[in-house]
Amino acid sequence: MQDSGAPESERGRRADTASQRLADQITLVILYHMLQESAIQLQREMLQMLQDKENEEQRQRILTLGAREPLYRAA
Repeated sequence: MQDSGAPESERGRRADTASQRLADQITLVILYHMLQESAIQLQREMLQMLQDKENEEQRQRILTLGAREPLYRAA
């Protein structure tokens, strides 16, 4: 089956070009997936940092309030 009279070398160049474009797309898909995974990991770490900060602030408030009140009351 011939390609509408195109010379053999032309078909070879077209096949090489198509092959290179597919290879480029595969690379882009892999990079996109890696970027998505990195974004998910970054989001998790940022949320963890915010939770840690909130927990530390709450701990500091508890310590500050505890320092103001005596541990026991004299009767």
